[in-house]
Amino acid sequence: MERYVAPPGSHPIVTIARYGGAVFSVAAGVMLSMWLQSVLDPMVPLLVTVLLAAWFSGLWPALCASVLATLAIDYFFEPPLYTVTLELSHIPHLVVFVLLATLFASASSARRKAEQSLRQARDELEIRVRERTAALQRTNEQLQEEIVERRRAEDAVKRQANLLEQTHDAILVWEFPNAIVYWNRGAEQLYGYSKAEATGRAVHELLQTEYPMQLALFEGALERDGEWNGELTHTTRDSRQLIVESRQVLICDPDGRRFVLETNRDITERKQAELALEELAGRLIHAQEQERSRIGRELHDHISQLLGVLMIKIDQLRAHPAMPSVMAGALNDVRHCASDITDDVHRLSHRLHSSTLDYLGLVPALQKLVTEFSDHHDIPVEFAHSSLPTPVPADVALCLFRVTEESLNNVARHSHAKAAQVDVRGVPDGIHLTVRDDGKGFDMTQLQSRAGLGFVSMQERLRVLRGTIRIDSSPSRGTTVNVWVPSEQISGEAAGETSKPAQQTAPDISAA
Repeated sequence: MERYVAPPGSHPIVTIARYGGAVFSVAAGVMLSMWLQSVLDPMVPLLVTVLLAAWFSGLWPALCASVLATLAIDYFFEPPLYTVTLELSHIPHLVVFVLLATLFASASSARRKAEQSLRQARDELEIRVRERTAALQRTNEQLQEEIVERRRAEDAVKRQANLLEQTHDAILVWEFPNAIVYWNRGAEQLYGYSKAEATGRAVHELLQTEYPMQLALFEGALERDGEWNGELTHTTRDSRQLIVESRQVLICDPDGRRFVLETNRDITERKQAELALEELAGRLIHAQEQERSRIGRELHDHISQLLGVLMIKIDQLRAHPAMPSVMAGALNDVRHCASDITDDVHRLSHRLHSSTLDYLGLVPALQKLVTEFSDHHDIPVEFAHSSLPTPVPADVALCLFRVTEESLNNVARHSHAKAAQVDVRGVPDGIHLTVRDDGKGFDMTQLQSRAGLGFVSMQERLRVLRGTIRIDSSPSRGTTVNVWVPSEQISGEAAGETSKPAQQTAPDISAA
């Protein structure tokens, strides 16, 4: 049977209902006691009513019911009947009833409160259990999602690892700065070492890596920049040397460990083909120079001699006493033409092969080239040199001479320059040549489309010497050609030794 439990601070109607219920229970108890008076002591039903009032209405309505029940006993069941008189003989009986009623009310109210506390505790426990169950369910769902996500990630990693295994490039991961932790199938095929043999080994020791710099400098550059690209030389298990195009990336994991992802592609055959092409280009350039020299000598030794004999014959005819004056004037014109042809043949012979370069060296040859160019094109050219090694190797001197010649030809043909400069100097890392003009310049984005055979020839000549050429230009700001030949290509004296004071003007040897 459910009992009524009034909440604290309940509505006045509820309070009235509680006290009304207590009064009603006392009235019902009085009626029951009067009906059962012959067989049952009236105190028993009234005590039950007090107990019920305490159970359903609370302590204070129960105490009120106790007072009413005491008055009802005195009024209905103690003589004189139907009067409220507190006689001394009735007081013990009434006191006992009051005490019992109060005791029953207190006990019932205490039990009610205990049950109410137990119910509240049970309700709170149920709420907590539901909340905990919901939290556990959410946690379980999150765990399930994480498990699914992790499985997807593991599947993705497996697929990526499988792709890495399928590539022909050698892919390896090593913990910076030493031990290999991953070695794919491409690395096994390229180097001949199995995954078990490579794992745990130092990569530079296993492959006998030849770096383009000291190992400490290489590791410092990788640690500073986070990546490195370049060419390395590796040795395989069967002692073959490979040239690989390598890309290395430094990766840091959350634990602070550093790994290097290294991807290597074998370019040995390509490098050998490039070397063969360079060697072929060198041979072609050498053959071209030999043919130019032969043609130049032929022009100088044979054609020039024939023209000289022709001019002597013309002079003899002009000096003949029987020569008419009209014919003498015509012969004079012919002699001038022959003289011009002789000069052109001499210039052509010199352009094909510079004897000054062979016998006097690079600086006099460049001085003569600059002087002839200025005289022929009416473009003043300033020439300076400094710190050149003595002597400059023949192949290096020829390359620099031809590059200067072609650069000046481009100045005359394209730049519309009013002046130019030629500067050649020795530096610790080799020889630098600069040809600069103040012409109209051009857009660098059009360099490849505008590049002709002359530029390609300059590139090939410098590639044979492991040198470089760089063009800097912009519209209306002139053009600068920067050429560098490395010191490894220069024999004889060191590049740092000077042959003449810096920036001195070369002597006039145009007559050489």
